[in-house]
Amino acid sequence: MIDDRQPPGRTSWLERTGDWLSEEALTALLLLLIVEVFVLPIIGGEIGSVALNIVFTLLLFTGLATVANRLTAFVVFGAFVVAAVVLKWIAPVPGLPGTPLSAAAASLAAFTLLTLLVLLRTLSPGPITRHRIEGAIAVYLLFAIGFGYAFEITEWLQPGSIAFAHGEPEAMDRAVSYFSLVTLPTVGYGDVTPVSPLTRRMAMLEGFVGQLYPAIIIGWMVGSLKRRED
Repeated sequence: MIDDRQPPGRTSWLERTGDWLSEEALTALLLLLIVEVFVLPIIGGEIGSVALNIVFTLLLFTGLATVANRLTAFVVFGAFVVAAVVLKWIAPVPGLPGTPLSAAAASLAAFTLLTLLVLLRTLSPGPITRHRIEGAIAVYLLFAIGFGYAFEITEWLQPGSIAFAHGEPEAMDRAVSYFSLVTLPTVGYGDVTPVSPLTRRMAMLEGFVGQLYPAIIIGWMVGSLKRRED
């Protein structure tokens, strides 16, 4: 029989990758995500765009700070964070070809890595706490943001992949973000619909993730917390 127990003084890879982020930081990350997803989009115009960019920057640099003690991860993730932040801020500047597409691509890469880091921390060995459950909810919102960037990239590469009932939106990033947020919980009001085969498959995948993730991961964590408190 193979003894798979860890030798004294040694930790598993999940324990080593899960100690980057304090549990309190998971709560702070969730609050930032709530502000970006639900509060700031209400503010229109230039002020709203600047506020969104500020929170966007805070989110990514918060994620970067979590890997400060891991040189390789810090360098790799840092490169994506810097690229995403710079491109996000200069995207509205006229006369820069391809900037919105580049900004969306860099943001997708950075948020994908951030989602992975937060998920690893949330599921790392240890007792289930309220902070970890809030981290799991943060991952759920990160899924919506990531899929939003994926939809935006698809629309830039294949115009007309997404149909807008009220005409072409002024701010494409906000429009696809809204579409992603209503697709994840499979709400879908019909005002924004996927048209191309690719965007339809992406919407199906997002809806699939949006249904299973809360039921399996968040449901299991809440149940574990309740059993621990009883």
